[in-house]
Formats: sequence, C-alpha cells, structure tokens
Amino acid sequence: MSQGFTKGIPIDTDVALTANSDNIVSSQKAVKAYVDAYVDAIAGVNKVGLFTLQSVGGAGNPADLTTYYQGLNLVFFTTNENSHKFNVGFAFKIIGAIISAGGNSVAGTTEDSVLQIRNVTQATSSSIGNFKTNGSSTVSINTTFTELNISVAASDLIALQIDTPAWVTNPTNIRIGVTLICIKS
Repeated sequence: MSQGFTKGIPIDTDVALTANSDNIVSSQKAVKAYVDAYVDAIAGVNKVGLFTLQSVGGAGNPADLTTYYQGLNLVFFTTNENSHKFNVGFAFKIIGAIISAGGNSVAGTTEDSVLQIRNVTQATSSSIGNFKTNGSSTVSINTTFTELNISVAASDLIALQIDTPAWVTNPTNIRIGVTLICIKS
C-alpha cells in the first residue's frame, strides 16, 4: 500500500481499498480504479445469458450414421442445416451446454451421439461432446458439458448439429433439448 500525506491526513493509493480505514483517505485514482473494477465485475455477470435451443417432444426417429440439425424454431430436427440456422445479433462465446435426451417409445441402445455447433456461415463444426440419446430406457438422460470455448461472431448463423451412431437398436420418438450457456462478447 502506497501512501502520501496532505495536511496531516494520510492519502491511500491502494486500488483495492483493502485498508478499510476511517483514518485515511483514498486518492481519486484509487477510488476510480476500485469503482471501474467493480463495474467491470458487475458487467461481466450481466453478460452471461442462456440461450435455449430445443426440439419438440416426439421429434423423430433418427437413422444410423446421419447428421441432423436443430435450432430455435421448434420443429422436428432435419438433415438440412439451413432449416434451423439462426443468428442472435451479437457476438458471444459458448462456455457450457446441458442436453436432455430421451424417447417416449422405443429406447435405443447406449451408443453415443455427438453434439456440435454448426457455424453455417463459416461452414465449420465445433464439438461440444458425446451424449447418450436415450440409453436403455425411455427416461430422459441429462448430460452437462463445461469449459467450452466456442466463439460465434455477430453475423454468424449457427445450428445444433447431432451426429448419430450406428445403433444396434434405434430409438424412436426422440426428444432432444439443449441449453447453451453463453457469454456476450
């Protein structure tokens, strides 16, 4: 902590204001730095937003080794990325995802499907991770992915991309809901 004196009153230049004292006065620069850091911390909290991408229940009967897409429009997932692309109007980074998958008819076997973000504008796909579509029961299975780092530009059109495995038993009437956890850039 760096201090000076003015007319006998100590001047504190500590930008963290750690002294928390009634006997010293913080400099203008220290107060400004402290307030700026506080505002930046609050703004960082306010930048976090949830984007929910979800298909309708009973969304379909996926085929083996097929790529499907879904987006914000609540329609069945399809093999056409352009049917589901969307833009949120600002740049953001995907830092996490939660997927809920299940079926309400025939439960598929436990092979993993792959969830990716398809950047239709850039013609690229970024992996989020593997998940069980609905395993050996018709109960939904939730899978959480953390520590993602997928940047999306303000002008990019994106969609969810789901790559299916070669199932021993294909699930039917599958439902997939995805929540992306994002930070506005």
